Amino acid sequence: MRHISRLKCHIFAEVIYFKINGILMARLFFFFIALLLSLMTVAQQEANYWFFGEYAGLDFSNGAPIPITDGALSTMEGCSSISSSTGTLQFYTDGTDVWNRYNEKMPNGFGLKGNSSSTQSAIIVPHPTNSNQYYIFTIDQVANGNGGANGLNYSLVDMTLDNWKGDIVTAVKNVLLTAPLCEKVTAVGHSNGFDTWVVAHKWETNSFYSYLITADGVNETPIISSAGDVISGQHNNAKGYMKVSPNGDKIAKANAGMGTLEIFDFSNTTGVVSNAIKDNISGTDPYGVEFSPNSSLLYVGSWYIGNKYLYQYNLDAGSPQGILDSRVLIATGTEGALQIGPDNKLYIAQNQSGSMSVIHAPNEIGDACNFEWGAVSLGGKVSR
Repeated sequence: MRHISRLKCHIFAEVIYFKINGILMARLFFFFIALLLSLMTVAQQEANYWFFGEYAGLDFSNGAPIPITDGALSTMEGCSSISSSTGTLQFYTDGTDVWNRYNEKMPNGFGLKGNSSSTQSAIIVPHPTNSNQYYIFTIDQVANGNGGANGLNYSLVDMTLDNWKGDIVTAVKNVLLTAPLCEKVTAVGHSNGFDTWVVAHKWETNSFYSYLITADGVNETPIISSAGDVISGQHNNAKGYMKVSPNGDKIAKANAGMGTLEIFDFSNTTGVVSNAIKDNISGTDPYGVEFSPNSSLLYVGSWYIGNKYLYQYNLDAGSPQGILDSRVLIATGTEGALQIGPDNKLYIAQNQSGSMSVIHAPNEIGDACNFEWGAVSLGGKVSR
């Protein structure tokens, strides 16, 4: 989906985002389907429009979401979209192509190095000082156990181009940062309230690469930190969302093929990831992850193999074991990405479904979170 980006397409954009893969901080970041919304509290209107799945979308500009049925994006997994700070749609992407607010492909909006079958194919990050410029970070698909060969790239969108409809700057397109990578990228505001961290995970390592975006642009020298399990082997091990909590203190990532969820401490001052907690979730592929708006709870949803579960963890449960022991089943049958919306509800993609499920009170523990199956119609379009 999208949000700043991201809901993942499996639902939405880290649209932001669900992609919807996600959400940001000071400025929110999304996917959606895997649109992302990690920094939602300050920049809520940047997540007004989500595009994800098979020509699906949601419009939050008037509060409750209404279906968007004229979007041009059709993708299985990651995608991202972004609106201005005042809520005007700017553009959206599946990590390969980029469409403007009129649902037209930008003249140079093709050939980006994401992939429609990458969990978090793209995430959009606003330039810290130029309101007419945005960075698109893309992540390739991991295939045949070889890692995402195209790695993490970024491209610059200038909204003054093409008669103010926006286009990619030719000189700043597909700039390689590092490769190969897992299908994970997220973003969160720096503790200074101005800059933004973009974080990815290196394939065949347990290393996180944090890149800082400042007024000077993208700092291409990453902060590298190692924690948790090495991600390698078959390609599904690289799938699954990674998100940062809205308060910038935690990172969670789902390792689908490995059947594990990992939760880490994160410093949004230094960009360092540390102190892994791992849960083995048998019988399913953990895929979508999202934090509650108050950062105290974590939700994890399944992908397509095995049983379909939606779990909640209480991050305030004390010790690492206490957090793992707090896991509670919220729903069964869900299959897709998770994304917090501008209304602070949590939206769950349902693969091949014409509706999305909703957690109406995601800050509440257990059944009090108020999960509702198929609560939001997509107006005849389909989520992935």
